[in-house]
Amino acid sequence: MHLTDTLTSIEDWLRANAPATAAELGPPATDEDLDALRRGLGLPLPGELVTLLRWHNGGGDSDLPMTVAPSYGMLGTRDIVSITESNRRVGGAVSPPVWQPSWLAAGSSFTNSYLVVETADPAGAVFTFTWTDGAPADHPTWPSLAEALATMLHTLQTGESPAGLPVEVNDDGYLDW
Repeated sequence: MHLTDTLTSIEDWLRANAPATAAELGPPATDEDLDALRRGLGLPLPGELVTLLRWHNGGGDSDLPMTVAPSYGMLGTRDIVSITESNRRVGGAVSPPVWQPSWLAAGSSFTNSYLVVETADPAGAVFTFTWTDGAPADHPTWPSLAEALATMLHTLQTGESPAGLPVEVNDDGYLDW
């Protein structure tokens, strides 16, 4: 399935099952938003990230934004820059550095861990990073953002989560897993 088809299916599922989450998705990223992201990070943007941000520039401003993967709220262009810059400062100040210059944060959890895209990888491999461990996690890792989103769609449609977290929608209509 092509990434745009996956995103359309995710949005269809959200509208039908988690309408509050669907309603809070950010507007599409503009050319100006993407140019500011490129300038702010000094990194090439993987095409799949551009596609995701052109779909919606962030998962919303509520306490329960749309999650790219279980527990990782989807970041918009401004948050990607600020969180990635912060992690570069902190993670680059130790020896050896624990946050690599080619990483960008695409998602953020409430536990100070991140969904990271490796921009040095042509496919834009995706992994989780937590400051507790100071290293990439060895659980859900995807070869690309498209694969991570396909896994998310499968989880939404079937309830089968690779992280073992159930798909839940709260009484207010927000996806909460």
